[in-house]
Amino acid sequence: MIHQKIATVKINSNWAVDPDHQRIFVVGDIGRAVMYDCSMGSLDLRRGGRNIYTKKAEYSNMLVSKKWFWAHRLNKANTNYVNTVRFLSEEHMFVTATTSGEVKLWSAHEGIPMATMNSLTWDADKMINYIA
Repeated sequence: MIHQKIATVKINSNWAVDPDHQRIFVVGDIGRAVMYDCSMGSLDLRRGGRNIYTKKAEYSNMLVSKKWFWAHRLNKANTNYVNTVRFLSEEHMFVTATTSGEVKLWSAHEGIPMATMNSLTWDADKMINYIA
């Protein structure tokens, strides 16, 4: 079953899941994005060292861990759109890309942009230091 919040953003959207931090990064076709905490309380339960098999109301909804923001700025009249969102597990980052060739790297935990590839601000050494 698809969670209700994913269903509301899935039309013309791409999304990827970070299983370590239990985050879902959703980016719409024109670049609007949101990040959800999809743990629904499981992280709290694991820290306590016990399993609870009852459905608690406080864990029945995914929390928004980062409210709506612009991941890429594309307008509806533009022929370009966001076509990819992927999670790179070894690097602990999300990658988003558009049909115009813009590629952004995002911190998986905070949801902040780390770099834009193919841009004047691209610094490969900075990214190597982050990954290492």
